Amino acid sequence: MTESDTIVAILKSGAALLAVWYVLRILYKDMLIDAFRGQLFTLRDELFDIARDGSVAFDNPAYTSLRRIHNGFIRETNRLGITWVFAFSSKTVKEDLEALDFHEYEARRRQALLSLDWRTQSAITNINRRLHLLVTAFMLLRSPVILLLVLVPLLFVLVFLLVATIMGTRVVDHFSRHFMTLDAAAFARGAQ
Repeated sequence: MTESDTIVAILKSGAALLAVWYVLRILYKDMLIDAFRGQLFTLRDELFDIARDGSVAFDNPAYTSLRRIHNGFIRETNRLGITWVFAFSSKTVKEDLEALDFHEYEARRRQALLSLDWRTQSAITNINRRLHLLVTAFMLLRSPVILLLVLVPLLFVLVFLLVATIMGTRVVDHFSRHFMTLDAAAFARGAQ
């Protein structure tokens, strides 16, 4: 390999790394945020439909608190992540929540929820659960650490399984001599 070939290889590798960075840092992030906000709006619309149908009043704390939580997540989507959770679990934030009377408001919301018929309770609780699942999935997918520790190995496993399925017997036949040793050891242990 000549010196000019080395320089070309380095430039190509740099361009490829830059492209991967752009896709993951810019395009993936924007796509993830847009999809998350769209799902939040869909959930909030379902909540609105429950109130519009007359199952719950628009001023009922069971409705207003959940709508306010949706709005907060929609506004904070750009900052929402695992570090955001740690920051909001700090002492300062707990003091801010006490100043907002969040716990009292939450108690009124639960009381208002119990005053509704079981179908409306179930529908509102279901929306709240789906919201929590959606937020959890978003934070995990947005975390580079989680992507590296979980999704990349999972991708390797899926590729391996795909190749093993496609190659099928050829892969098994190739490694069969190694399995013969394992089979013999298991056979010997099985007789004991």
